[in-house]
Amino acid sequence: MNRINLKKEIVQIIFFFLLSIGCQILLNPDGQAYWDSDNYLQLSQSFWKEDGFSLFNFTDGVRGVWFPLILAPFIKLSREWGWRILSALMAVFFICYFPQTILNIREDIGFLFRKRLALFLLICIFWSGIFLYPLSDGVALVFLVLGIWFIFKDKIWGYLIGGAFFYLSYNTRTIYLLPLLFFVIGYGGLRLVQKKYSQCLSFLVCVGISMLIITPIPQIIVNLNCYDVFSPKVITKEGYSSGLFSWQLAEGLRHSEYETYIGDMEIYPDPGIQFVDKVGESLLNREELNPGEMSMKDVIKMVLKYPFEIMGIYMRHLINMLNPVWGEVYIKNIHKTKIYLSVINYCLMFTVVCYGVLKISRGKQISLSAKQFMGEKGERCLLWSTILIPCIGILPGCVEQRFFFGAYMLMYIFLLFSMGKDGFFNLSMHWKKRPMYYAALFIIGFALLSAVWGNTYANTEHGIWISLW
Repeated sequence: MNRINLKKEIVQIIFFFLLSIGCQILLNPDGQAYWDSDNYLQLSQSFWKEDGFSLFNFTDGVRGVWFPLILAPFIKLSREWGWRILSALMAVFFICYFPQTILNIREDIGFLFRKRLALFLLICIFWSGIFLYPLSDGVALVFLVLGIWFIFKDKIWGYLIGGAFFYLSYNTRTIYLLPLLFFVIGYGGLRLVQKKYSQCLSFLVCVGISMLIITPIPQIIVNLNCYDVFSPKVITKEGYSSGLFSWQLAEGLRHSEYETYIGDMEIYPDPGIQFVDKVGESLLNREELNPGEMSMKDVIKMVLKYPFEIMGIYMRHLINMLNPVWGEVYIKNIHKTKIYLSVINYCLMFTVVCYGVLKISRGKQISLSAKQFMGEKGERCLLWSTILIPCIGILPGCVEQRFFFGAYMLMYIFLLFSMGKDGFFNLSMHWKKRPMYYAALFIIGFALLSAVWGNTYANTEHGIWISLW
């Protein structure tokens, strides 16, 4: 990067950092945190007692130690401003470097500014809560992408640092164990196919040492102190009869979506907005099962006994995640106007699908030859798939819209940085050739999705109807 571009890059970093701080002040002026996010703040403060700082003061049995530990010095300086500073740094990463890592962008810095600004606006519109409150979703994704970025350096030090970030992502959100395993197997397999045996061995050894021996030391200390167990795992059985993951799967059979409410309790009398899936509830009643007491074995039995019904439940989970109207995470007004968010998001999704179909129809489908797959394109496919896996992996559970943040980031990056202005122009020309056909597809698709969304919002735990509009 030359001196002029470096100066422009620094200016843009400062601009987006300050813009993020300003948005946080505007959207959450008192810096208030709620429920899980407030719990993270309390955990980060728990390291310090009268006798000073100690890992032995951390006693939470469900959450990993690393996110509160990283947050701790920021919160020590200021409870209100600590997260805002860390969050603004996270926003800079997502705006400026997440797209670069995903697509290996080599565009002019000045030209990138408009695309980065558009990405920032989309995040503010749909996902403001990810940055307003100290939650694990965005942080774990940052760790995952940083880990992949360092591993792509194909150096010993890169493997060690990448492995450390991999463990941090798992420690922050345990569902990230799935993409980590997928990436390690996929990346190691690519190196084997390329006959880079020594590089594959170095990768596996260094990542293994970093993930299993070095980085887990704080978690091992906590586990020894709390449970007298020598283990790098995040032990998630506290408060759950069969563990957090089993509980999530069991609740996912009964609920098609879950969100958190902080508004007027006279309007909705519960901080947990649980959208009940009538089919799942009927199946559980038929089997006389209580989600709070179900084991993994019980869940598997249900899936095997009612495969089509369960498939329908999971499909509704996915469709509900295609309508991110609760991006503030902590909902203050359940009856807010949502239609404009639904329409904007549907237009974005429709555009992506149409453009993908157009490329395939013109023979530009994403089918790689063996030689291409062994190179950079194969690595990019592996990267995109790895980021999508946590979103797919959480679908059988009790889903919240914030769990799909990674998938939407990929969609926004594809639209703004990959498809871009030229791609949209080509697509619009294609639309003009068959306007009635695409208009019909647009309307039918939105009507079908809206039917599922409307049914979901009409079936809350307390029987309170929430308008789709």
